Amino acid sequence: MGFRPKPSFFFRFGGEAAKTEEKEFFGGGFASPEPPPREYTTIALLTNTMSTIAAPPTAQAYFSSRAFRVLLDCLARPGSIGTLPLPPQDDGLPPLAATLRPNPYAVAAFLSLLDQTTSMAHAAEGLWLTAEHPLTRWIMLRSNAQIGPPAFADYVLLHDPASAGCLSELKQGSLTFPEQSCTAFLCVAQLDACGATWRLEGPGIANSGSVGLPGLTPNVLKGIMATRAHFPLGVDIFCIDATGACLGLPRTTRIEAVYSR
Repeated sequence: MGFRPKPSFFFRFGGEAAKTEEKEFFGGGFASPEPPPREYTTIALLTNTMSTIAAPPTAQAYFSSRAFRVLLDCLARPGSIGTLPLPPQDDGLPPLAATLRPNPYAVAAFLSLLDQTTSMAHAAEGLWLTAEHPLTRWIMLRSNAQIGPPAFADYVLLHDPASAGCLSELKQGSLTFPEQSCTAFLCVAQLDACGATWRLEGPGIANSGSVGLPGLTPNVLKGIMATRAHFPLGVDIFCIDATGACLGLPRTTRIEAVYSR
């Protein structure tokens, strides 16, 4: 049992009434009941001591707490580029394919939002990866999240720009609950805070802002822009590059192409 204040803590006013209530609470008299036998006291002390011992946070837990702050800031200030902390598992990730390795920053940030109550999916080279894929198993083991159909997934990780076409398959919420849409992580080659691929407007942006996504094809850019065509429905997107730079694009952000690449 946790902290329990003495009854007199609640009795703000003195007098016989308060004393009577205190007496009744303790079952007679104005002093606390007799202390328990020594052996019970020892057991209680050992139990309380053991219950307060906790394992130190893991490297992923430490990363998650810092990454979560970055992700929130990026969504609150669309167009600003945040920097994710160094991921705890840089070299231990299973490969996606012979020539394609996962972005450790994106995987770790994705992992920071997963738990046993969430569902996830991920894709590479435009194809959804199965539950038997080594990286799927790696993520599920560390998050307790379950892989599900992409159309119902809470969080999705797209490992390369070629998978941006999968954005159209994700849930976009409903008019009653638009916040129940999917959150997607898209790995890109580079983010440029001084670039001008897009003009951004909406909540969190003073007037308008711009951001550069060099190297993305027009089809990829159009696929991302299409996720906000039915506001308030849509998909919240984090773009993360190979250096850990992160761009948040909530579904409330309006995107206009400045020029095509």
